[in-house]
Amino acid sequence: MPTIPVNDEGAVLYYEDSGAPQGAKDYSTIFLLHGFIFHGATFRPSFQHALSKNIRMVAINQREYPGSSPLNDHEIANVWSSDPNRQANALREQAVELAVFMARFIDGENIPAPKRVNGQEVGGVSFLAWSQGNGPLLSLLANISQLDNRTNAVLERYMRTVFVYDPPSMILGVPSPPDTVTPIDNPEVPFENKAQEFIDWAAAYWNPLQTPESITTEALVNRYDMHKATQDDQYLPTSVRLPKNELDALTSPEILPRVGVALSFHREVYAECLRRALFDTKGRWRNLRVVALWPDMTIWPCSLGGRALADMISSPAGKDAVRRDMEMVRINGVNHFYHYAHPAEFTELIERYL
Repeated sequence: MPTIPVNDEGAVLYYEDSGAPQGAKDYSTIFLLHGFIFHGATFRPSFQHALSKNIRMVAINQREYPGSSPLNDHEIANVWSSDPNRQANALREQAVELAVFMARFIDGENIPAPKRVNGQEVGGVSFLAWSQGNGPLLSLLANISQLDNRTNAVLERYMRTVFVYDPPSMILGVPSPPDTVTPIDNPEVPFENKAQEFIDWAAAYWNPLQTPESITTEALVNRYDMHKATQDDQYLPTSVRLPKNELDALTSPEILPRVGVALSFHREVYAECLRRALFDTKGRWRNLRVVALWPDMTIWPCSLGGRALADMISSPAGKDAVRRDMEMVRINGVNHFYHYAHPAEFTELIERYL
């Protein structure tokens, strides 16, 4: 199992690599970070499509997920602490480890440096985080100053674009509206059922909210599962379409009692990461582009996250604040699992914005 060490204690991150496109010298590389319970294997269907487009994909498993090191007792204590400073430390440590991973992969694999060929930018790397994975991504961009000089220099030179893909509102520090609940925090769902209910809830198709302005508290409270409402099999939840052995190969429900509490970190911890990552960057990695991807049939926390990002992107910059170059892309008619259910289209979209 391929791994890369990421800290002085010997912790490693496991990854799956599409490999370099055959015969290519100036291919682009994109690192992919999964969300909650579902791990990096959800990106495998895109690998073959990426190679045909001169893209190398590297899916990273977060700590606690298959192949990567579990958190040690001190790290778990930070995750479970109610102290915002310790929660911020937990996010920062994870972010630094991801940065070390990427820099070491770039060096070890001799990844092509970014350059322009016939007026087109090629080479270099990008980073896409999906769902809960946006917490570590935003923490990385918020904590560039905490990277060692070598890691910072490599990533500043190579990193072209980051994709903020369907982030839930809690990862952005946005309060949840009244009368909204997820299977994880729903007291009526027994703990032993929470992981499976989360899987099916996250993989459902919810009635589309087609503009940021349409994402109101009332609209979120009144969301409905399109398959249950219409009995139309085109809206079967992605998880229901899969044989059990295939679904099991994509998920790690055992992480819920270990690190599920991170979804309940203080909102201000996540909000501060978002501010420093995108809206008050101090000019760090100033050439980095940010593309926010918003599927319009996703779960309510991610719809709310899309509305929040759209509002922030369109708002005036603060005095003396250095914002990133950002744009938002709506993806019509797809749920939270766009990359898994539609890998060819997903890869085409990524290629367009690399």
